[in-house]
Amino acid sequence: MEFLSDVNSLPKSGIDIVLMANSFHDMENRNEIYKALLRALKNGGKILIIDWKKDKKIEKGPPYNIRMSEQDYVNSFPDFNLKEKI
Repeated sequence: MEFLSDVNSLPKSGIDIVLMANSFHDMENRNEIYKALLRALKNGGKILIIDWKKDKKIEKGPPYNIRMSEQDYVNSFPDFNLKEKI
């Protein structure tokens, strides 16, 4: 497992799985990150996303206005299919 903070250092077609936990909603350069992930993932690679639910009743976590809904994620990752939601 390797933790990276610079998307430009991702190897081309060398990654099986990307895990993003409580972070994508806060990134300003989401489109750049998305394109870098497409380049870095092997064919059939997966992206696992853990993030706060966009629910005003949940007081902990990031402010409601920056949280992303399920549809926001589906729209942000158009080349991928939502396989499972927990």
